[in-house]
Amino acid sequence: MKKLNDTDSEFSFLAFVTFLISTSSLFCDVYIIAFYKNAASAYPLFTLSGIFYLVLLLVLMISGCASNELAREVRVLIQCLPRKSLENEQNINFFKKTLLQDNGLTLWKIYVMDRSLVICLIGTLLTNYTWPIYIIGLILSFRTTGLRGDSSAFKPYIKNRVQEIQLLSDPSQWGHCPGKDNPADLISRGTSAVKLAQNELWWHGPPWLKLTPDYWPNRHRDILDSELCSEELEYRSSVHVAVTQQRESLVDINRFSSLKKLLKVTAWVFRFVNNARIVNKSMSFYITADEIQHAEYFWLKYVQYEFYSTEILTLKRNEQLRCSSEIKSLVPYLGEDNLLITGRLLEANLCFGEKHPVILP
Repeated sequence: MKKLNDTDSEFSFLAFVTFLISTSSLFCDVYIIAFYKNAASAYPLFTLSGIFYLVLLLVLMISGCASNELAREVRVLIQCLPRKSLENEQNINFFKKTLLQDNGLTLWKIYVMDRSLVICLIGTLLTNYTWPIYIIGLILSFRTTGLRGDSSAFKPYIKNRVQEIQLLSDPSQWGHCPGKDNPADLISRGTSAVKLAQNELWWHGPPWLKLTPDYWPNRHRDILDSELCSEELEYRSSVHVAVTQQRESLVDINRFSSLKKLLKVTAWVFRFVNNARIVNKSMSFYITADEIQHAEYFWLKYVQYEFYSTEILTLKRNEQLRCSSEIKSLVPYLGEDNLLITGRLLEANLCFGEKHPVILP
């Protein structure tokens, strides 16, 4: 009995070591597949070692299960023998006393009995290692995404969109679609409905989508990252100090609740100034449409200069706007009347004012 217990202890320890080595090899194998795709030399080593130890463990488990089942059948058979027998009576009594003790293999009873050991092992591997690898993968992929950096560095609108993309997809799944192959850009560039009805890109998308990923356009990550850094990033830590000089207007705009009345009063003021400068000039009694439009342009310039004076001066010097400018994303430029305007619908069948709206705060 002592030898049997010693054998049981040594056998259980070796089985435990085999189980530990096999699970460690499988864990390293899965980890390499997930995070070190270029480690081709280490991948076969961990794969073969994991499979070898796993097969060895399964053989030990199956043999242990068979031994337990056979021992239980022998126990039942001996206990069913009569108390007294003409032959080998002493041996039978010894076996009966020995069977009162539980001498089964303890390793198999620690996990679960008999044939369910295989299911227990598979469940242990899936439960203990699948979720940790998945969570580690999410953390590392989130840190290395390059929309791919800290989303808090972007402006609020872009920040929210980047967070959604980072949570719902993985950067390894992303591809690059050039602007010329993007159907969404057709409308923003002023393509008419007649042309859209005959446009293959609008109805079927880029032709390379039907091909394998090997034929897809290359990702220009360096270009995209530089554009994001220069145009979309918001430098929250920067502090700007400026001294502003308020301009006194001819008319107090706060005294008017109607735009129409404000424009008429402004037009009368401009007429008075012109009459004071030119003595012998005939003027009609009523305000003309040109004078109303001139008054409207005056107030548009006044408001733009009050809020966007820095941008106006920068554009007059033919320089690019700073990244911190609030209207840089609108791509503004100065029109013929020195008004800040924007617009991308250059080919749209619209009037000039609709294609190039005036920028107001």
